[in-house]
Amino acid sequence: MTNQLPLFVANETATPSMVLSYGMGADSTALLLRWITEPASRDFALDELVVLTAMTGSEWESTLRDVEQVVLPLLAQHRIRFIQVGRSRRNVTKDGDGVVVLDDSRTPSKLYGRGDYTLAAELLTAATVPQLGGVRKCSIKSKGSVLQPIIDRLTVGQPYRHALGFEVDEMSRCRKDSLYNSTIRTGVYPLAELGWDRPKILEFIKTTVNVDWQRSACSFC
Repeated sequence: MTNQLPLFVANETATPSMVLSYGMGADSTALLLRWITEPASRDFALDELVVLTAMTGSEWESTLRDVEQVVLPLLAQHRIRFIQVGRSRRNVTKDGDGVVVLDDSRTPSKLYGRGDYTLAAELLTAATVPQLGGVRKCSIKSKGSVLQPIIDRLTVGQPYRHALGFEVDEMSRCRKDSLYNSTIRTGVYPLAELGWDRPKILEFIKTTVNVDWQRSACSFC
């Protein structure tokens, strides 16, 4: 059963100091695995971390399988809070109307790959195709705009760091994201700071969990 955000109640009292936007692809997976397997790589406790995923409803089945089989058991083992969200309609508000909490748990066992309203349904209704360049409005609407109300609810106006899995060849994305920084929010890009590129990221995942991880994307993109 899903809950609209206004009814969202978590049995948590502490404000997270680190929030990870987890896209389920190689980059953010490598970052998460490094934090879990190499405690010296982070300056926060794992119970201060919240991992967030916005489901578009059109992810590759292989990616969903790998996350469910590899990542979820590690999150449960280390009791890392994992929140899966989606949309119930085309547009969501800054207050979270239209955002659906699919699951919120420190012992996740199931990946909910589809929300009530998928990106595919939106594109079909509008008779359009995904935008492959420039400002990716589909990502903003189905991910960024969905995650931000959750982050605001979790952090309740307290300072937090927002980690994104941008690698060293994506410095332009780091700079663009940093424009959203404020007195409360600080974007951090550990992979870029480490100088990790895609080959290094894939090698790390393979060495750590013995999986050839795929890039996360909608199957029609």
